[in-house]
Amino acid sequence: MTIQQNNSSLNIFSRTVMQAGLYPGTFFTEMSQAGKYTQPVYFLIISATVNAVLSALLVPSSTPFMILLYFINAAGMPLVMASLLFGITHILFRGSFEQFRTLFSITAYANVTYLFSWVPGFSWVAGLWNFYLIGVGLVKAGRISGLKAFLCILIALAILASLLQYLQVQDFSALPLG
Repeated sequence: MTIQQNNSSLNIFSRTVMQAGLYPGTFFTEMSQAGKYTQPVYFLIISATVNAVLSALLVPSSTPFMILLYFINAAGMPLVMASLLFGITHILFRGSFEQFRTLFSITAYANVTYLFSWVPGFSWVAGLWNFYLIGVGLVKAGRISGLKAFLCILIALAILASLLQYLQVQDFSALPLG
């Protein structure tokens, strides 16, 4: 008797959540280097949607616009991080990653932490776990050393912190946000 594995979208998503979140070394080692953006993009969209909806439920005055902002943040940060890492690896390590898709896939799957980051008091743990997962992905899928991965993440975080500091001092009161 053969047991057939259920490959519904929900089962594939939940398997990916378990593998990427709990067994990242194996997951990123076995992650396909070839292929399309389809699977990581779907994973990212689902994770970002869950995060946006659950985050909005915690804020009683959330509007559809706020839900959209939560979604844009959750879906956009992996793209920003992958872009930064792509530039950093090409400048410092002479093209350790030949394809942007690999870095995008790493950051998209590391976004598994967004499924739990909406829990009050847990966002800082989820944030640290996200960077850990990116580091594991850089080492396992990108085949760079742990020190190089740590350095890349540290530089990317410094750039992000500088950008946020710059944006914080800007006057956005003239924008029609509210």
